[in-house]
Amino acid sequence: MRQNVPKFGVPQRSFWRTWSNFTSYYVQDGVIPRSKLPEVLDEIKTIGKKKGLTVANVFHAGDGNLHPLILYDYENPEEVEKSHKIGEEILSACIRYGVPFRRTWNWY
Repeated sequence: MRQNVPKFGVPQRSFWRTWSNFTSYYVQDGVIPRSKLPEVLDEIKTIGKKKGLTVANVFHAGDGNLHPLILYDYENPEEVEKSHKIGEEILSACIRYGVPFRRTWNWY
């Protein structure tokens, strides 16, 4: 057994595998109606392609909670700026699709 592998749960392992090949990531936390998941994922993909950065989607779709990972090189100022703009666009898309931000989490 490898000793240097972090021991994470399934969601954390997904993040680790995704971001391990990039120098930096900017993770979002958006909420959307479950019925709008296909449209929002398509929009997130389009936003990333338009700006020229990779956006990986990790989410627990059962409650409409998205965690897009915007992957970039922190040593590249242009990519840092792009990552912030992509984050703004993703959260704006979540708002447009109709679920307001919540201040607290309710776990059922």
